[in-house]
Amino acid sequence: MATIQDFLVLSRTHYVQKVTEGGKLLLVIGNESGDLDSFISAILYAYLRTQTSKTICVPVMNFPRGDISIRPELAQLFRLCHIEPSALVTQDNLSGPLELLPENTKWILVDHNVPNSSFRQQYGSCVIGVIDHHEDEGFVPLLRDRARLEPRTFTNCFSCTSLVVNHYAAEWNLDRKTAFPSILSASLAQFALVSILIDTSNNLERETIRDGAPPSRSNAIDIQAVEFLEDVILNDQAESVDYNRTGLFNTMQEAKMNVQHLEPNDLLRKDYKEWSDPAWFGQKLGISSVTMPAEEIFILPGVHMRPNKLTRGDVSTFMQSRDLYIYAIMTVSTTTNGDTKREILVFISYAEQQGFLTSFASIACVQLRLLNGRAADYEQMIGTQAGRAWQIGDTSMSRKDVAPLLRRAVTDFIPLDARLQK
Repeated sequence: MATIQDFLVLSRTHYVQKVTEGGKLLLVIGNESGDLDSFISAILYAYLRTQTSKTICVPVMNFPRGDISIRPELAQLFRLCHIEPSALVTQDNLSGPLELLPENTKWILVDHNVPNSSFRQQYGSCVIGVIDHHEDEGFVPLLRDRARLEPRTFTNCFSCTSLVVNHYAAEWNLDRKTAFPSILSASLAQFALVSILIDTSNNLERETIRDGAPPSRSNAIDIQAVEFLEDVILNDQAESVDYNRTGLFNTMQEAKMNVQHLEPNDLLRKDYKEWSDPAWFGQKLGISSVTMPAEEIFILPGVHMRPNKLTRGDVSTFMQSRDLYIYAIMTVSTTTNGDTKREILVFISYAEQQGFLTSFASIACVQLRLLNGRAADYEQMIGTQAGRAWQIGDTSMSRKDVAPLLRRAVTDFIPLDARLQK
């Protein structure tokens, strides 16, 4: 049975060989933020797809190789699972001396279903399947690859990795009382569990209706995947791993939150996603997720500042470098009481966009439970002319939930933006 490292070496060797020869390739890629869920679900899908067929599926990391260094959670994952970064195929491998020609590729998307503009332009017509926990935006065609029915799965849950696990469990027609396929190992199961535990915040109690209303997002699918994977660990006779659910979550969560050392630009681009739309006259929306509270990110007058705290100028530079129309920073952190805290800071490009902030607030106020209790602090951090910020009362709402609201607000506001109508 191949280890994860063995498989990555195999897939990279296969990739280089096929590109050199001009041969055909089947590839899988996660979203551009390069978070643990995208990273793990791409590798897991490629591993299982390869082991259950005669075709090697190559996982591609949707970020440059140099950006591995700004993701401390990946360094921890590499140590845990004995992965060498040199075995990965990354975004920068797609161009250069060994350019990957679109006509030689077929792609599966995981953890997203609309690629960024550069990928769409080059490989968009080559996408034949998707597994995603975001809303279907209609990019991936209904017609599937005739040689093999690739998945076209859209199911709302916390972790895309859960969908990959459950997809193959269903394909094997397994339940928890049957023997597991020989390709599943304890170490592979632990690898998959990392992203599910992080995305669910290790909250794996089955949710019930509270206050007369169901939870905003169910974790039942994630629980199903975790139970399946933990049974694999428990019943693997050939391999043993030192697994403890809470211990694994705490180790990976600590690594993920360890971003205080990053320079401002690295902090903002570490977990960044971007959107455009034909109705936006070429304008773009960007969202960064940062695992620190706003007061630790931005310079606040009278508060001790670490050397690499952000200024408003840093945000402006970041927006200008990406030609962003609207930019948002979403924060997630843990309070001293152990509670999750989320905030959203929305930045505009020019004064005439103030109406956008009002529009977004009206759209998102109820769904996100936007709170204004720290308005004065936020005003000191970002200024009244640069944007606006809120604490998010519903802490289950991640970027996956907030992005559609921001995009809707952009769509609604652009026809009213006098500067764009000139």
